Amino acid sequence: FNETLKPQLSKYVFEIDSDDKAALHESFFIKHTLIKKILLFIPAIIGCIVHAPLYYFIKWMSNKIVKEEGHYDSKIIGMLFFCYPVFLISASFLLFFFTGNWLCFSILFLFPFTAWAFVQLKKQLD
Repeated sequence: FNETLKPQLSKYVFEIDSDDKAALHESFFIKHTLIKKILLFIPAIIGCIVHAPLYYFIKWMSNKIVKEEGHYDSKIIGMLFFCYPVFLISASFLLFFFTGNWLCFSILFLFPFTAWAFVQLKKQLD
């Protein structure tokens, strides 16, 4: 399958040598304004802290379940597709159980926002 797919995809995919930092920067770097960095800083830190346990658990689980090398992003995204909703609902109910406050269900919207903020501000290129 991979042998058949590679020549067909190569017509539509351009490759940049990983050592060519200038070309990588020109093609993929997104410049953020200072005001965006300031506004998203606190939510990004919260997103990093809150989502780190889930990320490392998914990373560990994907390496245990799928032994095949490659397709790293596909493994992680596939597992997050199923685990992230469970994570959000569990966190909401757990916090509600301890506090009794219905505002705990705002986590269903706030956690994804903090994850998005972290992705916006994290280092883009090595």
